Amino acid sequence: MTMELENKQKERKALPWYAVLIIALGSIFTIVGFYKGFLEAKLEKEISQLYDEKYSSTSSETYTGVKPVYYKGLSLYIPKGWTYETEENGILHQMTLESADVDMSIIVWAPSVYTLSPREWIQNTYDNDDGDLPILSPSAISSITYCGCDAYTFSFSSKKLGFTYYDKIICFEKDGYTLMILNMSDYRSHLSKMFDFIEKTLTVI
Repeated sequence: MTMELENKQKERKALPWYAVLIIALGSIFTIVGFYKGFLEAKLEKEISQLYDEKYSSTSSETYTGVKPVYYKGLSLYIPKGWTYETEENGILHQMTLESADVDMSIIVWAPSVYTLSPREWIQNTYDNDDGDLPILSPSAISSITYCGCDAYTFSFSSKKLGFTYYDKIICFEKDGYTLMILNMSDYRSHLSKMFDFIEKTLTVI
């Protein structure tokens, strides 16, 4: 087992610098692109109907994954009413999940031997605010357990077109893959309850 871990570390260290740069920039641009789409969709929703603040903040509805989704080695169950899209960008695989209320989660993953470590990947994202993904009031990066794995996370808010959004990024390694998850909502409380189904049902197959 020790020899396997040493070999895996050597393989990761042998990754060319330009490949690491491509992976890092590709993941950032991917997230930024979908973030823009999220904002546009949210703006359209805001124009067509008013928020119901009380309903959102007091709702006791639970979000349980019931619909199976499989893509490029990843499996999870999404709640009723949620939609998903998949995309492949080189070695990066991506799944975008969206609720009827335009809460959104973007999952990006790739084989660990081709990516930065989870700590490096999330630090890279933390440091690279290019204005399209405006990171406001970010929390410090902290260590957590997610999907039964050691993970890193930070939360932040962002503002676009006069609307405030709340975001949480989680990065971890599981069964040979490194994953980054970006959850976003216009309600801070949704970050702690709306996306529980991901951690409860996500598996690498």
